[in-house]
This record gives sequence, C-alpha cells and structure tokens, in this order.
Amino acid sequence: MKIPEWAMKYREKGTEVKDIGGKYYFYKASSKWDPEKKRSKKISGKYLGAITTEGVVKSKHERVLEGLKNITVKEYGATFFLMENNKEIIDVVKKIYPHEWKDIVSFAIFRFMYNSPIKISHPTTHLHIYQIA
Repeated sequence: MKIPEWAMKYREKGTEVKDIGGKYYFYKASSKWDPEKKRSKKISGKYLGAITTEGVVKSKHERVLEGLKNITVKEYGATFFLMENNKEIIDVVKKIYPHEWKDIVSFAIFRFMYNSPIKISHPTTHLHIYQIA
C-alpha cells in the first residue's frame, strides 16, 4: 500500500515511515551489508512516534523523558530545618543503625512532613521500614 504524501513529508534521512493497519508510524532506519545477497539490507530501528495529519506524535516514552527534564526541587527549607535542628537524634540513629540510618531519617522526615502511611515491615529485623505512599 502506498503511503500518502502528508505522511511521507516527515521522512528524513535515516528514518522510515511504516503503514501498519492503516496507521502510519515513524522509525529510525539504517542498512547493513548482506554478504550472501551481495546487497544492503534495511534495518528498522527505534520507534519515534505515530504520524497523524497534524504531525508526528512522539512515543509515550519520549514524552515522559521530556517531562522529566523539567523537574525542579520545590522544597528545601523544611528538610534543612529538620536536619539541622535534630543533629543529636540523627547521630544516635547513625550509631545504632550505621547502614540503615539514611533510610530511617528520610522516612521519619517524610512521615512528619507529609503524614505518609506505614505500609511495609522490613522482613529481616524488628525494625519497621516505612513506604512513602
């Protein structure tokens, strides 16, 4: 089946447009020499997105990754305040639990600031580990 011109206009060097079930999809493409056939063989690569009459809709994975680039830290002060004003308690926790102290302090701060529920008990000790919901 011939791919329409409106879909082919998005094709660039190193890409291809595929017709799958009447819908058009955009892929990276390359070629590799096949010594048996004595000619190059097309290799379809990474899925880039779907092609619609409005344009290329990037794959969900790509859209999520783009959204992650814009993440910023919005909270610093409250955590800093709690860490600075509870150094003595944190030092005691470090001494008693030298390998788990960071998790314990983090969970305690989240529990205090966001009232997150207690969900999971650690299977190897009597220490309860809190899951942030």
